[in-house]
Amino acid sequence: MEGFKVMTNTGLEVGHVDRVEGGVIVVEHGVLKHRFAIPHELAHVDDDARIVHLTVSKALLDDAPKMHHDRVDMAAVAAHYGYDETKSTGDT
Repeated sequence: MEGFKVMTNTGLEVGHVDRVEGGVIVVEHGVLKHRFAIPHELAHVDDDARIVHLTVSKALLDDAPKMHHDRVDMAAVAAHYGYDETKSTGDT
């Protein structure tokens, strides 16, 4: 999935998959290569088209916790998207 385009629920491209870590997809975007993580449960992967379709809006992503020093703060991600981090399985 690394390198796949990432699209919002309205079809807006918001970056590409940097990597998959635990129960989240790490998305990289922008010239400065900012990264944010989104739970697998909020994504649908189209392997043939090499696209990850998200079920959330750009507005929600704009407020997503940013990654610092390339580390995912799973508690912050879970809180932002309204998930219990202990129940995230990583399944898509």
